[in-house]
Amino acid sequence: MSASLPPALPSGHGSALEPYAHPHTPPVVYRGDAGEGDQSGGGEIGRVLSALNRFKWLVLAVLAVGSAGGVMATRLLTPEYQVQSTILLTGAQGGSSSRGPLRDDALLDAQGWQDLLRSYSIADSVVMQLALYLEPKKAADSVVFRGFQLNRARFYPGQYTLEISGPRYTLRDNIGVINETGVVGDSIGRKAAGFLWRPTKAVLGDDRTIEFRVRTPRETSVGILQRLNVELAQGSNLILLGLSGTPQQKPAETLNAWGEQFVRIAADLKTARLSQFVRILTAQRAEAEQRLRNAEMALTQFRVNTVALPSEGLAMKPGLSGIAMREPVFDQYFKDRYDLQTVQRDRAQLDAAAAKVTPTETPIEALLAIPSVASDPGAMTLRESLNELAKKQAQYRTLKEQFTDSMRVVKDALYGIQLLQSTTIPQQLAAYRAELAKREATMQSTIAKATSELQGIPSRSIQQEAYRRDLDNATQLYASLQARSADAELSEKSAIPDVRILDQAVMPLEPTKNTAPRIILMAIAGSLGLGVGLAFLLDRLDRRFRYPTQATRDLALQILGVVPVVEQGRRASAEKVANVVEAFRSLRMNVRYACMPSQKVTLAITSPGPGDGKSLVASNLALSFAEGGWRTVLVDADLRRGFLNETFELPATPGLIEYLEGTSPLDDVLNATHHANLTVIAGGTRHRRAPELLATPRMQELVATLARSFDAIIIDTPPLGAGTDAYAIATATTNVAIVLRGGTTDVKMAKAKMETLDRLPVSVIGAILNGVQTDDGIYQYYSYDPHYTLAAVEDREAPEEAEVARIGDGR
Repeated sequence: MSASLPPALPSGHGSALEPYAHPHTPPVVYRGDAGEGDQSGGGEIGRVLSALNRFKWLVLAVLAVGSAGGVMATRLLTPEYQVQSTILLTGAQGGSSSRGPLRDDALLDAQGWQDLLRSYSIADSVVMQLALYLEPKKAADSVVFRGFQLNRARFYPGQYTLEISGPRYTLRDNIGVINETGVVGDSIGRKAAGFLWRPTKAVLGDDRTIEFRVRTPRETSVGILQRLNVELAQGSNLILLGLSGTPQQKPAETLNAWGEQFVRIAADLKTARLSQFVRILTAQRAEAEQRLRNAEMALTQFRVNTVALPSEGLAMKPGLSGIAMREPVFDQYFKDRYDLQTVQRDRAQLDAAAAKVTPTETPIEALLAIPSVASDPGAMTLRESLNELAKKQAQYRTLKEQFTDSMRVVKDALYGIQLLQSTTIPQQLAAYRAELAKREATMQSTIAKATSELQGIPSRSIQQEAYRRDLDNATQLYASLQARSADAELSEKSAIPDVRILDQAVMPLEPTKNTAPRIILMAIAGSLGLGVGLAFLLDRLDRRFRYPTQATRDLALQILGVVPVVEQGRRASAEKVANVVEAFRSLRMNVRYACMPSQKVTLAITSPGPGDGKSLVASNLALSFAEGGWRTVLVDADLRRGFLNETFELPATPGLIEYLEGTSPLDDVLNATHHANLTVIAGGTRHRRAPELLATPRMQELVATLARSFDAIIIDTPPLGAGTDAYAIATATTNVAIVLRGGTTDVKMAKAKMETLDRLPVSVIGAILNGVQTDDGIYQYYSYDPHYTLAAVEDREAPEEAEVARIGDGR
């Protein structure tokens, strides 16, 4: 076989083996691109690189989408600003100083001041003062909320939408509880949401939608404390405050208000401490004040707890005409008692009437005479069924007068009456009785609870009077001590706090924190990792043959050779032709030494399934042996779909089938080809029993007879998955090679078929990898240097370029 020979592919319907135009060298038969082999790598590193190369567009697509998502995410972020303020501790630290007659030690230590700065007493006050609990969705809408406050006693946090349509507004929350409408200029959300907000028409404008969120003050305080940084300068009395946030969160204004509130609270604490020095008088005043507050809270709490309960003072009240009237709670109590008695009476009557109901008799008048049945909405279905029964009974009597009992219309009417009496009315009657019983139990429970509440009126009245006496006593005591503690109050008001603000926070012009680059890098890294992970996952889930390690490790086969892919549908370049030629030369050498060196080469070429290119390999391998000077015979034993006679332009009959049947001698089935050293045996006339002939002793005799006349016997067999044909032929040749096509062969099926071969007296000499790309990847080490081969070609007569024949599939 010459390096200048172009491959030609067998067509499915008689395409000729086309010579390369050099008259002294035979062509190489090859299969076209029936499934382009994937680039693969040997070993785990090679497999990883090959998987990345094979799915590079998927990885790039995921990377592009993830990077674009990262860029889009940065546009949704609001830049953050960092502001700072400094507070000076002016009080004595770790010592004492005398200011007048009262000793003035440091109020708190350094850690105590820091804890105070992080307390909710400051945070909640600042949040309420600056309305930080309010978050407009758009910064431009902030002007609308000037003067917005909350009713601290009652408000509803949540997400709100304010729609302005002409002269009217609509306020809604996102859960559908609040839906307030009104005229622009009135208070918005005062009753429904607890807002103290009255924007003007000029501020709100016309036909616009404003979205905003209201948080609880404590929830907002937690968020601010997470962004607040408090640091005590080493070796000094300076506290450094830092706060980060967006312009909408007002970091500079918030931090300044924070410092001012801190100074106020520090002053209050200092005043409280000085008041402790006013010994007995101050202690008595504080105790009296606490007692007064406790009395007020106790009385208030008692009234809150008993406001919904009847009391003795409200038992009777004057009416419009001056006549005493009973409190509605008593009227309701007696009304409930009357309703309970009514339900009990109706249920007793209903039970008595229900006892008379039989499948053939229903006391309609007795049931309808019960007040509950006649008027209760819950008895509507029962009432309708009773009326329907009465109507049907009247119709039945009318029909009886006109027709006999055997008439269909009479039977239908009777059936309807029986159905109502035996099934419908009893079921509805039972359901309504159960409903009345349940209603009676509920009313009894309500009345019992009301009875208990009414019985507790005297004890509650006595307890309320006790709370009032405590409150009066505490009020008198506190008023007495208040006048005597004027000097102590003066000392408290004139106290100088231990802290003061050294510098205010100022909003910077540029953001101090930009997370956009980090987010973009994270998006790129994450999308790249996701793309690589998807590539590895798809590669692991792929059942097709793609890597040499799948042959050597998974199937335990030695690699005899690698057949590259030649592009289909265009003329093959000289480099591709040379690579194919050298590939089959290497395969010929490996096959020769894989078989018994002392015997003739008898080899069956098979594959796990169709489309793997076994016929391609068998044809080219036979040509390679013939080109090497071996007397070679190529046998088409694929009696199901064989086509080697079309490849070499030979008659299909007589062939192997006729020989195995004994209808044709061996000389008649041996067909000479254009190559003097190559002989082909066609498949013959196909029929259903043809595959069974391969398992007869005559097949083994044929291999033995050919071995006496030829140096190499190459048999193209059906796929292993087609039946037992390939196994029978392999036992005759004793040597078999497995063709694995890149991107086509099912590795799991191949492994299952190899387990069957292991149980037969067959020598599997190795695997032939077909249809792989040798341009790059690990498979490039199976290719040959094109420059060296082309140099040899150029020294010879320049051949004409040959066309590659096309085929429908690989066999």
